[in-house]
Amino acid sequence: MDYSLTDADKEYFENFWPNIANAWNNGDREPYIKGHENSIYMVPNSETLSDQIDIRSFIEEFPDCIMNYSDFDIRGNQGLVGVRGNYSLNDMNDEFIDKGKFLVLFDKTETGDWCLTHGIWNSDLPVAGL
Repeated sequence: MDYSLTDADKEYFENFWPNIANAWNNGDREPYIKGHENSIYMVPNSETLSDQIDIRSFIEEFPDCIMNYSDFDIRGNQGLVGVRGNYSLNDMNDEFIDKGKFLVLFDKTETGDWCLTHGIWNSDLPVAGL
């Protein structure tokens, strides 16, 4: 039996991050929240978040910025997928804030949808003061 990702699965993951970034950059954080609210959300220099309310609050309180994702490495099968990529953040005047990398895991649900279960990201920049 072939367990490799279908073309539809590959397309879903190739579009997931650009779609979230596009919505975010147009003032709509809901797709980002919906994409992460059922996950173990591991943010840099902070406690791990696993409660939907805490994840929503963190994302809603995140400073306004322009978000971009790139360099996706998508690996997995029809039940479990890992995606590695890079991100960059600019302020609303398009001045550089941060860049880094992320790694996320997705499980396929019984209904055939993908659910982001774990996400971690961190900056490429040194911690201030070190």
